[in-house]
Amino acid sequence: MRRFAWQSTPMATRLLLSLVLLCAASAAPAQVLFQENGADFGIGPFTGPIAMGSSAALADLGNDGNTDLFVPNAAGVPDQLYRNEAGRLVEVGALLGVDSTRNSRVALFFDFNGDNRLDLLVGADCFMRPADCADQRTLSLYEQKPDGSFADVSDSTGLTGLLPLTEAQHLGGFAAGDLDSDLDVVQSTVGGPLRLPENTSDNANHWLSIRPRSQTRNRRAIGATVRVRAGGLNMTRPITAGMSFLGQEPAEAFLGLGVAAQADSVIIEWPDGSQTSLSNVSADQQLDVMQNGCSEMSQACICGD
Repeated sequence: MRRFAWQSTPMATRLLLSLVLLCAASAAPAQVLFQENGADFGIGPFTGPIAMGSSAALADLGNDGNTDLFVPNAAGVPDQLYRNEAGRLVEVGALLGVDSTRNSRVALFFDFNGDNRLDLLVGADCFMRPADCADQRTLSLYEQKPDGSFADVSDSTGLTGLLPLTEAQHLGGFAAGDLDSDLDVVQSTVGGPLRLPENTSDNANHWLSIRPRSQTRNRRAIGATVRVRAGGLNMTRPITAGMSFLGQEPAEAFLGLGVAAQADSVIIEWPDGSQTSLSNVSADQQLDVMQNGCSEMSQACICGD
């Protein structure tokens, strides 16, 4: 078991981001209007206590090409997991075991053990709630099982009791990145230091890190989608920025490949609609893929189409 120590498709993503719908007013091109239409797709309307989650997490949990949504909520309000069922969002947090009522702030999907199933890290705090600080768990890790449900593995991975916060501090953002051939986590804290729960244990599972890069103004290809087929599975990772709170995830797709020693195919759908396709990509490497030619910043670089 791995331990931690102190040291979609463009259309689906666009759908989930339509918790508010972005509309351009034809009569006034300089104006941008927002219209709340989450209920049209299965989100809300909300009539209960006001939630205080500071972010949302998007991921293709079922490797089915559809982007799912996790919403952290305030103390007493269950966290919510919305599964994308062909464009309709169905709340399944209680069914899949991730409906905590802690004072959740932020969440992050990442494959912490490289088994090609995305797991879920949720951060909570006791900011301005001193009575809750004694029993507060800052970090909760849920491992996704083969049937799609989640098991709380915070104790067995060493996260329980790690990085406690006081009532004067509140949790900032999460970011997961490849620091040493597995995924480690960086946590920001308001009123406290930047923290690094390091993934310290060995694992025989293979991995692949894809970093789309462009020589356009959008150098990190935000909005691109990486699709990887390996070991009979199709995995989708959007390249995003700013999904967390007081933090930003790296513009890369880190994929656990399990026992597969290579990715049969890697397809990058660039923000401008063009594609780059690679075949038989060896595992256990970080690969920069350039849309228009190569640069010197990469240890392993592929020139795109």
